[in-house]
Amino acid sequence: YSNTASDEARIDIFDVHGRLVRSLRAFRAGRSFVSWEGNDSAGHPCPSGAYFYRLHGTGATPATRRMLLLR
Repeated sequence: YSNTASDEARIDIFDVHGRLVRSLRAFRAGRSFVSWEGNDSAGHPCPSGAYFYRLHGTGATPATRRMLLLR
């Protein structure tokens, strides 16, 4: 993803029930690569299935997309 805004950005990951699973690090303007290892915020592995991620702080409306975690 590429963030051209001067704001910091973060990615929140939710399960299919809308519960926050994990928030990934904040980063500043520029190009970034973000990897989620499939663990929740306590470090426990999440089960395979559909998840949603929301990108915040890019100077635009937060974007929400679907992803699949396969173990």
